[in-house]
Amino acid sequence: MTTQDTNADKKSLLESLRQKIAEVQQRVVAERTRINELALKPLSEIRSMLPEDQTTAMRLRGNAQWRLQELEQMNKSPFFTKCDITYEKTGKSRAVYFGKHQFTEENIYSWVAPIAAIRFEQPGPVSYKLPRGVIEKGTLEKKDSYMIVDGQVLFYATEAVGSPRDLIYQEHFSAKRQGFMLPEIVSVMEKAQDQVIRAHHIGAFVISGPAGSGKTTLALHRVAYLVQAPDTAEKYPRNSVIVFVQDNGTKEYFSHLLPELGITNVKITTFYEWASEILQLDEIAGGDESDRSIRYVPRRGADENERNRLEYDRLQKLRAQEIPTWTETKAFLKKQSAESSSGIDRIDLTIALSAYFNHHKKFETKHAYMTPGRDGELIQKTRRNRLKYSLMVVDEFQNYMPEQLRLLNACIDPETQSTVYVGDMAQQVYPGTIRSWADIGLAMGGDREVRLHKVYRNTRQILEYIRKLGYSVEIPEGLKQGPEVSEVSVGKNDSSDAIKETIEHIEALLKTKQGIIGVIGKTAEDVSEIKKHFAEANGAAGEPRIHAVTMAESQGVEFDIVCIVGVREGMFSLEHLAAAGMPQEFIDERRRIERDLLYVALTRAISEMHLVGSCALDMMVQK
Repeated sequence: MTTQDTNADKKSLLESLRQKIAEVQQRVVAERTRINELALKPLSEIRSMLPEDQTTAMRLRGNAQWRLQELEQMNKSPFFTKCDITYEKTGKSRAVYFGKHQFTEENIYSWVAPIAAIRFEQPGPVSYKLPRGVIEKGTLEKKDSYMIVDGQVLFYATEAVGSPRDLIYQEHFSAKRQGFMLPEIVSVMEKAQDQVIRAHHIGAFVISGPAGSGKTTLALHRVAYLVQAPDTAEKYPRNSVIVFVQDNGTKEYFSHLLPELGITNVKITTFYEWASEILQLDEIAGGDESDRSIRYVPRRGADENERNRLEYDRLQKLRAQEIPTWTETKAFLKKQSAESSSGIDRIDLTIALSAYFNHHKKFETKHAYMTPGRDGELIQKTRRNRLKYSLMVVDEFQNYMPEQLRLLNACIDPETQSTVYVGDMAQQVYPGTIRSWADIGLAMGGDREVRLHKVYRNTRQILEYIRKLGYSVEIPEGLKQGPEVSEVSVGKNDSSDAIKETIEHIEALLKTKQGIIGVIGKTAEDVSEIKKHFAEANGAAGEPRIHAVTMAESQGVEFDIVCIVGVREGMFSLEHLAAAGMPQEFIDERRRIERDLLYVALTRAISEMHLVGSCALDMMVQK
């Protein structure tokens, strides 16, 4: 076959795909019109129904509104894989499409359907298990892979029995899209991920790996699978699922990603927010009447020496189970709220929750609800609900103390015992956090603990630099290329010029580079002047292009370009701890944490990394 014939065939296949997309979109529009009538059924009409019919009508109305959201997503991206399968038992063949959501009228099945597992297989013999346990066998004759965005085909490849994978079409990607991994590499990742997502639901599950390995995305896909798959959906109602994240930035990210996977009504919270609701910190502080609140601080103490001493002493008491009474704890919290310069930190919260649990033997939250009064007026009442979660996700588990994780586990439904721990023991940024699964009574391993090794976020040059510093990182084949890591010397003539020269370097990057720039310092003092200077440096869309954070605060986020600032001699020195008389075990733990902190900062960069300071980072780390 000539090149001209081959190109003609590819053009014909592409045109057929576009026609299929248009047909599905027409069906989607028609289905949306039909369902819209049900979704918009007036509440006045529902109120006129018999009481026993109102509940059913409201449920149908809610389901219709949710289906409209699914159809809106399908209109933009109806499917991403097509499989032609011939069944062994009957000899019949059919074409099956897979997408985010189901539309069986067009042979489109959700990615959580049992048959969807075949989309990761190579052409040839395949099998999958139906919900009732029956194994279906057949031959995957042909498989097409697509990337469809806003109804437009960006990528199309096909493979069949006896024929290797062939690229039919690929849009000319912009510089930003070239940052993604090649589709071939993504497909290799997804088969292993699908096996993790579909692992047996009961019991704890660990997904660990270095920054940029895709562990968080994998965990959220497991949540989406468990609440939607036919054989697990009833066990995991959405309103009984909770996801713990590190900060509000991650919370916002999760709140956008989960609906994309078909999940709503899942509680996403931080440990502080969760604890505040249980402990009713606002009420303890005096509420709105006194305009008081209990301030949350990363570490309590007036200076570094006091913070270290307080941290060590309270951790020792916590480990020894020297927990005050609930009455004493409330008095302490009230005192902290009265002192504007004071506050509470993660250890205080953990001690307070332990005191609460020891007193009440359970965790509850208070909820307000409206109910009709005798005269027909709505009256607000409150009730207490005991916390019981069918599924819990703990993101960045390595930043939790064993005592915190045990308190969280007290709220897990004993019938499912389902907790997904996501993180990396090599990225700890706080003392006293979990070092072993035995710390919380778990014997992890086997198929309940998945370790991802490959890093896909960063460029080859960034990973090679991290490896040069002595960190163990795997550099996968086909990883995107980028500029070498830049080391910028500032303050050579006068140390007082260091901040000024650092700001000048960042300003030059703003003018010549695209994307978000993360400025990361060891301490808050390292980034305070930079944060103040760039407060007005916004992108064209009004979004801030400069984000200045500490190394600890940078965990869980990523930036196109990273500037690690304040690189200097003694940056990670711990001599002050010994001078202050801190125990050697505390110093050793802080030494591990300092190394983990640097690793966290180094792995935040997607495309470029700049090290700005008075000395070379590799020489300083070796010292």
